[in-house]
Amino acid sequence: MNVAIAFDISALSLFTVILLLFINKRIAPTQTNRVFILFVLCLFFTSFFSLASLLHKSYTFISFIPFDFFTITNHALKISIPLLFSYYIFTLVASQKKTSRRFIKYTLLAPLIYSIFALTAFIFNLQASIAQAFYLLYTFIFLLQNVLFLKKHRSIFPKQKTIVLLSFVVLFTLVLNAEIYLASFSMGNIIFALSILVLLFTTHRQEETICNISLLYNQTAFSSIYANYFEKKIPFTIVTIVLDDLFYLLKTLGIQQINAIIKETAFFLNDIAKNALIFHFNDGKFCATFNDTSEEAYLTFIEKIKERFAKAWQIDLIEIKIFPRLALIACPKDAESIEDVIEILEILQHDEKYKKEGLLYASQIDTSYRLKTAFLDHTVKNALAENRIDVYYQAIFSTEKNRIIGAEALVRMQDEKGRYISPEDFIPIAEKNGTILRIGEYVYESVCRFINETDLAFYGIEKMDVNLSVVQCMQENLSEQFLMIADLYKIPYEHLNFEITETAAIFSKKIFEQNIQRFAEAGIELSLDDYGSGYSNINYLINLPFNMIKIDKNIVWKAFLSDKSYTALSFTISMIKALGMTVLAEGVETYEQAQQLTKLGCNYLQGYYFSKPVPKELFLSLLIQNQTENEILEFIDSRNAKTQTKKILHDSIKELQSINKNTSQKSAETEDFDVLELEELEEIEELKEI
Repeated sequence: MNVAIAFDISALSLFTVILLLFINKRIAPTQTNRVFILFVLCLFFTSFFSLASLLHKSYTFISFIPFDFFTITNHALKISIPLLFSYYIFTLVASQKKTSRRFIKYTLLAPLIYSIFALTAFIFNLQASIAQAFYLLYTFIFLLQNVLFLKKHRSIFPKQKTIVLLSFVVLFTLVLNAEIYLASFSMGNIIFALSILVLLFTTHRQEETICNISLLYNQTAFSSIYANYFEKKIPFTIVTIVLDDLFYLLKTLGIQQINAIIKETAFFLNDIAKNALIFHFNDGKFCATFNDTSEEAYLTFIEKIKERFAKAWQIDLIEIKIFPRLALIACPKDAESIEDVIEILEILQHDEKYKKEGLLYASQIDTSYRLKTAFLDHTVKNALAENRIDVYYQAIFSTEKNRIIGAEALVRMQDEKGRYISPEDFIPIAEKNGTILRIGEYVYESVCRFINETDLAFYGIEKMDVNLSVVQCMQENLSEQFLMIADLYKIPYEHLNFEITETAAIFSKKIFEQNIQRFAEAGIELSLDDYGSGYSNINYLINLPFNMIKIDKNIVWKAFLSDKSYTALSFTISMIKALGMTVLAEGVETYEQAQQLTKLGCNYLQGYYFSKPVPKELFLSLLIQNQTENEILEFIDSRNAKTQTKKILHDSIKELQSINKNTSQKSAETEDFDVLELEELEEIEELKEI
């Protein structure tokens, strides 16, 4: 068999396999995919007509077909290869960012001009050198255009992807010219076929547009499909479905069950969507897009969703009730870009005021959230560099020793105008943009410096608590790094207590357990923070080396409003102590709460009744005050004073403490303690004399 024929048969076979592989996969209806299929088809038919031309020369059974037909068609298809590949590169860039369509016009112009001259030269038997000159110029323009275009937009793609695309541009240029100038060169089509295989496995991977959990189109596919809609302001409607409480269910059920819920939801939505595309962005956020903007198109879809979610879902023999947050977005009226759609989804998922609201219209959603988030993101990123982060300390009271024995270190942040920002606002942003690692290290190092510079025994400090965020617990070198910092400041490990939320145990479980085991082995105490918030998992108490459990303030507050909640709190404290751990109750704000929690067996108390978070200097002043008050009470007890006298003195001290709390505020935002006024100290001295 002729070698050239063998190469073309091989190329044709490879292109057939490529098309079958590509078509059998779930293909997002993006412009890039459409151009890619057209490009592969062009190469397929190039191989086909090249083979037909060779067979026509060698065999007579197809002699009735004009020879020129095969040659001209093959030549015309080869001219289209650079054109289609240029267009393919353009769609890759356009799917990531807006780019000028003038590139397309100029890319089309060069091959069109060449094809006219080349075909004219061929048909009218002009000199081959003229046609070759046109072809050389054409391929040079193709090479130059794409190299400059990829260089301009190289920041969009990973470096590897840019190199692959540039390599293909150079390779196609060389192969196309080799076929023109080297009469014996017959490997062009097989090289094209192998190149497309490489392209499929390195650059044009369908997995990039498909969610590997739900098997639906993902956010990348959404951007690729609807970028053109937003650019041309073509109207379409989006129904968003956000699964509520998925994050808290994750704590209780685990990641496998949550993935099963997402898969079941995806299958259901895909099944009922007759005239819509279904997308899964992430974390239980789904979108159904309708090109038909009439109400009939999506109202039936919404009713079916409500009907299904009114029933429980069966996941591994467990019945789970899930509540969807539904919203209707009319584009481009309610959302003028892909970013606007993502913003609405984020607000819908995280803002509790939209919980279980039924169907919302985008016009009802407060989109100032994005501006606030952008402001916080900027503030958090610059806070450390501009020295706008402080470490405050909130006292921890021992019910057994009847005094303050330590404190929890809490981060405080100011904006550029000196206004304090709530940690509930900036901590999630810091975790998302990665600055939480630097902030966490700064807080921890500040605590180590504070311990190093302070005579702990003089102030009665036994331990200092430091919070570890979810992101920190996911770092493999966390324990090594923090132990090294403690050694640098010569801090005995027993003076440290790391507070870890239940959430941290969910992600990267192996790394998390390695870190806390290393801390426990070193002698650092570990506390499970905010126990009772969300869906608490008793496995954390049994299997992880926690020394203390901190009961969430909301559980404490509810216990004093409801008998059932009080009973639940009582049994929770008893269970924790029976497991050999100590208990700290957060959110203590009144004398009655402190008394009752002490009776229930809490070892430690923390809350505004004892101290709000205050700067280091005020915290030390508070400790001196705490020691003075305890000395007075001990003196009264030792003299066995009359009950009424003791009550009056106790009330006097509490009144002084109350005056101190109400009159000393460091700022309106933080409402911190100040040092006792001179006359208040004189009154305490008078009490001592009694």
